[in-house]
Amino acid sequence: MPPNQITLLSTDIWKHIARQARITRCHVAVAYVGTDAPRLLPLQPGSILVCDFSRSALERGLTNPSAILQYLEQGVEVHSHENLHAKVFSFGDVAFVGSCNASANSEERLTEAAVRITDPKSVIDVSNFVLSLRGVRVGPELVEQFKKYYRRPAWENKKLPRSGGPSHLPLWIARWSRAASDKAESIERKTRSLALAAITDSSKFALSWFEWTTAPPAAIRNLSGEIIQIDDTSPEREVHPPARFLRDEAIPGKGGRIIRVEAPKDLKPIPLSRIYRRLDPAARSALEAIKQSGLIRDPALAKQLRQLW
Repeated sequence: MPPNQITLLSTDIWKHIARQARITRCHVAVAYVGTDAPRLLPLQPGSILVCDFSRSALERGLTNPSAILQYLEQGVEVHSHENLHAKVFSFGDVAFVGSCNASANSEERLTEAAVRITDPKSVIDVSNFVLSLRGVRVGPELVEQFKKYYRRPAWENKKLPRSGGPSHLPLWIARWSRAASDKAESIERKTRSLALAAITDSSKFALSWFEWTTAPPAAIRNLSGEIIQIDDTSPEREVHPPARFLRDEAIPGKGGRIIRVEAPKDLKPIPLSRIYRRLDPAARSALEAIKQSGLIRDPALAKQLRQLW
């Protein structure tokens, strides 16, 4: 292969990466390290791994402390870089740069892409980038201290088919029919700092919350999918863009819960009347039929709603 050739990979990406990982030490920066990471990325002793081993990443099930401990036991040097989003792999004479986190979710469900690079200077640049990210050294003591924060991600609780195509996250509707209760307001104030610490990237996302007056579906509380909020109390009945679940707190004596989400800062709510005008007739009818909070079961409606922002 010519030294300057770049090849796009869109299938069997982890097979290519794993093949290189088995034969040489490497420098890797991959944001999240899931349960299956040691199988997908069999790092050799002396390799360097930079990942997001923050409390937030563990609470959301994105990095598994057991996988990190396995790497440490295999002689891998592990560092944590909070808010890391890069996925780059340098193997001496070849490098990969793409979208893949080290997880079964990446291998089995998500549509990923990466480029394979053999240009020597570019490979060195990738390696130096990884080395520049080294910061907090992760050892067994830190793993032991942080493992209590780990929460298993929803996709590990489900038997999901390997369809070979994109698998879209569930989309939920949460309707506000009234203002939050005094008890919910009080609990929200007391626990706000914990929720703020769980935000993925405070430059891109803002903390938002609402009161789910009945017990919310377990799938949402297991980090499954996104939530669109419809504020029926506002004059224009504003519809908020899809937001990702962060955490929740019980409201004693009420049966409901406070739902925390991280909402994209650059996306604004849209009046419900404008939403109706922008949907096709079938999707509009499907949305009009939703009278209470719950899962959007019509995939065409979910797709059109996501495309509004």
